[in-house]
Amino acid sequence: MVALVTDRRRVLYQGAFGVADVSTGRALTADAVFRIASMTKPITSAAAMQLIEQGRFGLDDPVEKYLPEFANLKVFESFDAATGAYRLRPASRPPTVRHILTHTSGLGYPFTSAILRDFKPQPGENYPFGGPLLFLQCAAGEGVAPRRRSRTPRSKGRTVICDRLLSKSKTSP
Repeated sequence: MVALVTDRRRVLYQGAFGVADVSTGRALTADAVFRIASMTKPITSAAAMQLIEQGRFGLDDPVEKYLPEFANLKVFESFDAATGAYRLRPASRPPTVRHILTHTSGLGYPFTSAILRDFKPQPGENYPFGGPLLFLQCAAGEGVAPRRRSRTPRSKGRTVICDRLLSKSKTSP
């Protein structure tokens, strides 16, 4: 394990424990390089929370305030896998920064959603994040995906969307 703790002025703690190579017993050093697959989420989320603390954007701000392509998103009302027929309706409310950070925006991946895997948009339809929302989490829930608060399908591009929010906040007052 390598740990580093800083404040705005200096390094408060730096340390390394354990071995870098079990077969040789080579000690882990503070400058070790790690692959952090899927660890970008907590890093990006921590950065987002710092910007929220600074008032750069709010948890309950609609994402479309910063990313206009999130305006007027649709939610699947029904989907027939056999025919590919689907019915959409406007979301009852826009996804918020909180929805993105908590994976409750309704965005999904084709590898975790048969609906998005099989969805074929009609000519002229454009969906900036792969398709309509599977659901938009709210008190009652909506859409065709399970209406659960605690566990929702993996949210498409959550880190990418957070990164885009972070970059927008740098240019916002």
